[in-house]
Amino acid sequence: MSTDGTQNELKTVPFPPHFDDLKRSIQMANRTGKKKGEESDFSAAVRETNERRAHELVTSTYYYWGSLVDSSNIDCLLTSESKEGIIKYYSVKCAANELIISGHARKLGKFIVEEHLQPVQRQYVWREEQVSPVLETPAASFDSLYEAGKVQRRKILFAAGKSIPLISIVAADLRPEERNVIINDLANFKDFGCVNTQRLWGSMVSDTQITVLLENTAVESLSNYVTTENRSSAKLLKLARQMATVVDFFERLKFIHKKLSIDVCLLTANENLKVVVFCLSTGLIPKRIYMDDVERCRWMPWECLKGYDGSEPDPYDQPAVIWTLGTMVWSMFHRAAIPFENETVAEIRSRAYRKDATLDIIEELLPNGVLELLQSCWAERSKRPSSRAVLKALKKLEQQSVTEKSSPS
Repeated sequence: MSTDGTQNELKTVPFPPHFDDLKRSIQMANRTGKKKGEESDFSAAVRETNERRAHELVTSTYYYWGSLVDSSNIDCLLTSESKEGIIKYYSVKCAANELIISGHARKLGKFIVEEHLQPVQRQYVWREEQVSPVLETPAASFDSLYEAGKVQRRKILFAAGKSIPLISIVAADLRPEERNVIINDLANFKDFGCVNTQRLWGSMVSDTQITVLLENTAVESLSNYVTTENRSSAKLLKLARQMATVVDFFERLKFIHKKLSIDVCLLTANENLKVVVFCLSTGLIPKRIYMDDVERCRWMPWECLKGYDGSEPDPYDQPAVIWTLGTMVWSMFHRAAIPFENETVAEIRSRAYRKDATLDIIEELLPNGVLELLQSCWAERSKRPSSRAVLKALKKLEQQSVTEKSSPS
């Protein structure tokens, strides 16, 4: 991300191809077998432990972390200011033993002392003078995702002319109870998020409106990314793994994303996933699922739909989220295909119809192992894997893809 606030050029989003057209565009041919490389369970366990420790190290430090950089090779960005007022930036990669790598390895605490850094707690409530006026930039194609209010592009202003782009969502004309709900949610979710979610940067609250500030690192939607060009299996597996990382993060915090679908998936300039969590409804966080919304029903398993016999739906909980995750991965590999695209509205909402309905699959589009993973996500409710199991499987498939790519043919 540039610190001068410049934005990457946005691509137009074409209408996603119909699934039947996609089928006809694929030349049906058997895939040739490839030599596979596989990470051992022990190596995977060590790597996952290292990743967890590095994440804990970063999140325990009072800086802007993760979201300030668009790189999978950097964990956080630290800054220091000299007596002359010059701000110096340090890109930091953390290691499991609490060392950082920034030119050379040092203990994080020692590094902070030696560089005379002053850790400050993140700011959550902003004043109008700390944020730039509204920028004259074109709206992004995905701005329609944000239903909480008017979408604007602005910048957080720092010393020495430094700034960072942000998205502001202006919610006005709020009833007192709506205002109180948003303010409470802002407090509850102030530290919520991981590197693959769009982070909440704070808010500006006045008597007449609430302005929610979100990070602005995304340049296009995932749907646009997979429909405008054929993407390699390695790239798509990386994004699938990042999807599972987000869902695993949600599960650990017992958070249910009530609008989870490929539509809330955005990409940064470096092709890293950002899942939108905030401002997708009239408040900060969607509080309920509207069963009459056919677009929402597409991304929900059959057991969460109402029965025509009056039977109550099962809750949209973690096993249901796993079904949605599998459907998101399916859609991405099928070039943003829409679930149950050719079914009627009544069929999409029908619990009885959907119980036996299946999604069309073009196996030639799926790397080895992905079909089996999808089928496990779509299994009976009690047999679906945990998010951690899905994440582990996708990491293994991603590693195999990298090994196959580097192996001589």
